[in-house]
Amino acid sequence: MVTFLNSKFTETKNLVNKTYIRMKYWFIVGILLSTQFLSAHSPRKVLKTMDAPGDENQVNMKFYHIKLKPSLDKAYLKAKVYYEYVAIRKEVSSFKMDFTDKLKVAKIDGDGIKSFKQEDDLLYIELEAPMTKEQRANMTIFYEGVPPNIEVEGVKRGMVYAKHGANDNPVIATVSYPKGDYLWFPCKKGWGDKADSVYVDITIENKKVKETIKNPKTGKEVEQEMPIIAVSNGKLVKIKKSEDGKTKTYKWRHRYRIAAHHIMVAVSNFAKVPTKAGKLPVDFYVLPERFEESRAMINRLPDMMAYFSRTFGPYPFPKEKFSVTQVGFNVGDGVPTQTNVMLESLYSTKNYQLVHQLSNQWFGNHISAEKFNDAWIPEAIATYAEAMWQEKRRGVNLRQMILDKKEYFGPGMLHINKKEDYNKDIIGRKGMYVIHMLRGVMGDTYFFEALRGITTLRRMKGTTYLSTRKFRDICEYYASENIDQDYGYFFDQWVYGEYFPIYNMSYSQKKGQLSVTIAQEERETEPKFFKMPIELRVILADGTIKNEKVVCTEATQVFTLPYDQDVKEVIFDPNSWIFKDMKYSRKVLSTKWPIEDMEINLTSERRKLELKYNVTKKQDVTVELIKVADGVKEKEDKVVSTQVFEKESGEQMKQFKIPVGMKERGVFILNVKGKSDEYTKVIRVKRVVQIF
Repeated sequence: MVTFLNSKFTETKNLVNKTYIRMKYWFIVGILLSTQFLSAHSPRKVLKTMDAPGDENQVNMKFYHIKLKPSLDKAYLKAKVYYEYVAIRKEVSSFKMDFTDKLKVAKIDGDGIKSFKQEDDLLYIELEAPMTKEQRANMTIFYEGVPPNIEVEGVKRGMVYAKHGANDNPVIATVSYPKGDYLWFPCKKGWGDKADSVYVDITIENKKVKETIKNPKTGKEVEQEMPIIAVSNGKLVKIKKSEDGKTKTYKWRHRYRIAAHHIMVAVSNFAKVPTKAGKLPVDFYVLPERFEESRAMINRLPDMMAYFSRTFGPYPFPKEKFSVTQVGFNVGDGVPTQTNVMLESLYSTKNYQLVHQLSNQWFGNHISAEKFNDAWIPEAIATYAEAMWQEKRRGVNLRQMILDKKEYFGPGMLHINKKEDYNKDIIGRKGMYVIHMLRGVMGDTYFFEALRGITTLRRMKGTTYLSTRKFRDICEYYASENIDQDYGYFFDQWVYGEYFPIYNMSYSQKKGQLSVTIAQEERETEPKFFKMPIELRVILADGTIKNEKVVCTEATQVFTLPYDQDVKEVIFDPNSWIFKDMKYSRKVLSTKWPIEDMEINLTSERRKLELKYNVTKKQDVTVELIKVADGVKEKEDKVVSTQVFEKESGEQMKQFKIPVGMKERGVFILNVKGKSDEYTKVIRVKRVVQIF
C-alpha cells in the first residue's frame, strides 16, 4: 500500500510539473509573439520611440548569395550578389538598398527591374510593374571598384586591406559591424531585415606566399610556403579550382537568419587550427607568425563555450560551427560576426574580447534588438558576460573588478530617444551594471532561467527580436514561482532614467534595538529618488552574520531591527548589487562626542583623498586605511596606514594619498574614528594605465 501511494504521488507530481512547464512555455510564447499583449502593457514612462530599421522599407531580403572576387595585390573588388526578396507593402513599385557610391553598379538583372540609380550611398531600384504584398522576386546586382573605408570610434569599417608578418602578406577582412556592411555589398543596413540564410563564394588567386614563422621545437625562425585561403560564415562546403588552376573559389553556406552587418569575409594565409567545444566543431584562423601567442585562447575557448551554453542555452547555430579569425589590425574589441568572431590578436589578455563576442552569438546575433532604442540589451548582456566569466573562473572578487573597471557614472539613458544619443559606453557600461542589478533583484535561479528562456523559446518559434518591454515581461514572469512581480520601478529608474543613487547610512543600538537610518540625496534629473531593495549585513560581536533586506520608499528612512546581542558592524549592500555612490557608513556609539559634517572626496583617479569634518568636542581622531584582500594575490586584509590626530576640535581638513600606482588596482576601507562615531567608506581604485 505504501509503495502504491508513493507511486501515485510521483505520477501526480510529474503531471503537475509537465502542466506547469507547458503553461510557462505558452505564456512566454505569448509574450514574444502577441502584439496585443505588448500594446496593452506599455512602459510606464511614455517615450517617443524611433522606427525600427526597415519600417519604411518596401521589401524584405530573404536570401543573399554573395560572389566576390577581391584582388590580393591591391584594394579592388569585383562582385555580384543574387537576392531573393518579398514585398511587405500592398503596392511596391520601387525600393532602395544601402550601398556606397564608391563602388559602381554595372547592371541589375532580375524580375521586372526597370531602372536603377546610385545616390547618397543609396541604390534606388524601380520596377516595371508594382509588386503586391507577399509577392516574391529575385535580382542580381553586378558591381566593382575600390571598396572604401570609414572610421567609426577609431576603427576602420568596410572591406579593409592590411598586411602582416615579415613578408607583408595580405590580409583582407570585412569589418561590417556597425555601419560597414553597405561599404562592400548592396544590402539592407541594421538588424531590422534579416535574411533567412546567406551563401558566400570568394574567388581568389590560387597562390602560395612565403611566411616567416618560429619553429616551436628549435625556437628558430624558418620560412615556409603557405596558401592564401578565404573564410566566411557557416560551413565551408567546397573549394573549387578553375580549369586553368589560376583561381579557386571558397563556397561558404550559412543557413540561419542573419543581419547584413553580421556577414563576414576574411582572406589571408591563415593557419587553420581545428578543435572542438564538446561536439561542436571550432576552427581558429590564425596568422601563422603569431601562433604561439594564440595557444592560451585556443585552449580556453571550449570552457567558454560550455559555460555560455549552460548559462544562455544551447549554442544558437549548432548545425554549423564556431570560428575565431585573427586579422592582425585594429578592430576595437572585436567584430561579432555570426558563427565567426574577428579579433585583432589572440593574446590570452584579450580573452575578455572573445567572451564578449562569443556571448553576442546568443544576444546580438541570434537575439537582436527589436528597435534601435533596445540596442542596450545585447550590448549590456555581452559586457556583463565578461564579469560572469571571471566570476565563474575565479570568484566574485574578480567579477567585482570587472564591474569596477567598466563602471559609468555619467548621464544618459539606456533606452535612447534619438540615434545621435547612441553611446557605446552608456549602453555597455551602465547597461552591464543594470543587468547585474536585475540579477540581484531576481536572484540567480530566476535570472538565469529567464535568459535561457529567451533564447530557447525564440529558437523554437523562429522569432529573433527582443524589445525592452518584452525583456521586462519575461523577467517578471520568471522572477517567481507563485508571486506576481512588477519591475516597472526598476526599468523606469535604470533604463528610462539617468544617473544613480547617492547614499549614506548611520546606525546605532539601544535596548535590544538596532536603528538604521538610510539617506539618499535627491537629484535634479529623473529619477529624483531611487527605490531599490537594499541588503544589510549585520555582524554581531561574536562573529555571527545576519542578512537583512529593506526597501527605501523615502529619501530618508529609519529601520528598526530587534537585536539583543551587541552589533559590531552593519555593511550596506555587501555584495555590490546596487550601482551607487556610497558617501559613508556611520556607526553611532553615543551622542556626547559627535563628529559631524563628514565629507570624503576622492580626486586623481581616486588616488588622492580629502577629508573634511567638524569635531564638536575636543577628542582624539584616528584615521585608518585598510587594503582589502582580493582573494587572488592577497588573501588577507592589511592595514596600510594609521594616523592619530590628538585633541582635535572644530572644522578639520586633511589630505592623503592612496598607495596605488596608475597600473594597479585595489579596494580599500577608510575608517575615521572618534569617541562617539566611526565613519567607514569603501574605496575602489581601478587601473588607469593598461599594462597590455
